[in-house]
Amino acid sequence: MNTRARILFLAGPLAVSPGNVFVLDLARALRRRGHEVLVVAGDGPLAPRFARNSHQLAVRDITGRFARDLTRLGAVRREVRSRAPDLIHVTEAGLARLGALLARVTRLPFVLTLHRPPGNRGPGLLSPPGAVAVPAAAVREEVAGRRPAWRDRLRILPPGADPARFPASPVAREDHCPVVGTWTSFDPGAGAGDRLAAGRRHLDEGRELHLLLAGPGGPDRALHGEVRRLGLGPHVTITGLPPAFEAVLGTIDVYVQPDRGEGAALAILNALAAGRPVAATGVGSTFGLLAEGETALLVPRRDPEAMARAIRKLLDDRARAEKMGEAGRRLVAERFPASASARAAEEIYRDVLGGKR
Repeated sequence: MNTRARILFLAGPLAVSPGNVFVLDLARALRRRGHEVLVVAGDGPLAPRFARNSHQLAVRDITGRFARDLTRLGAVRREVRSRAPDLIHVTEAGLARLGALLARVTRLPFVLTLHRPPGNRGPGLLSPPGAVAVPAAAVREEVAGRRPAWRDRLRILPPGADPARFPASPVAREDHCPVVGTWTSFDPGAGAGDRLAAGRRHLDEGRELHLLLAGPGGPDRALHGEVRRLGLGPHVTITGLPPAFEAVLGTIDVYVQPDRGEGAALAILNALAAGRPVAATGVGSTFGLLAEGETALLVPRRDPEAMARAIRKLLDDRARAEKMGEAGRRLVAERFPASASARAAEEIYRDVLGGKR
């Protein structure tokens, strides 16, 4: 883009989630490239960091349901109009209908980000997005199969992260109980049970281990019940992440990601940026980020025994774990920096704006 654009990001509550951190990195990179970044979002722990890295932040009651509430919709519409953006970038599928409504009443183009293909029933939008941004070619093909009308609107917005945010820290240290951790969703399908089962197998071999399950929101009773059933109470910490989440990721010796939920690839990317060796399922969630034996050990999906073996290999071979962590950090810096995501976003915005900028 040859001139500066005013980009308004519409986001949900600013929890410490992989998707929100990607938006934060993207906003910072776009601002460094001379664009004006505006954010309308729900409140949350990351709000102060968004305020520092955007030109304006408006905290509003943003949820996927309030499009039915005309009073709230009117307030957000006035917020958008007062900022006079060139376009609206809707950062998650749950806000797609709201973004389409706002685009229609403000007569602004909008971009919709999808981290994974939508379900068979939605979203149905009053106004079509100017572009639908997806993280990889494989996701683009899946979305095109489910939404043929969007095929010509699909654009790749590669995931990105900023390794400079993460202080260098050793892995597989010998002077403490090893920490195996993940940045996860606590949804039933997100694979938390596989992490617990893998941890139980590791402990059954007489090895030390502490599991860290960190994520936005909170776990349900079933997850706590599984912890009790497996006798993992003293060996598990389930918690949210603080706004300065980088320090927490730096305490993890091995990062595990046995799911393909929304945001999984973004979480892995941050783990790589933090220099953590990774054990993950070698399926769609990795989006081609990981190379077996170089940046990660890949295991079959829903195989806690294989995950336990991968964890053991990384904890037993400190030199290998360090080498993989360094390779992951280089991978992000060279192939997936936030600046590359910003350049791809600029191309999408240029297409949506019809080459006006």
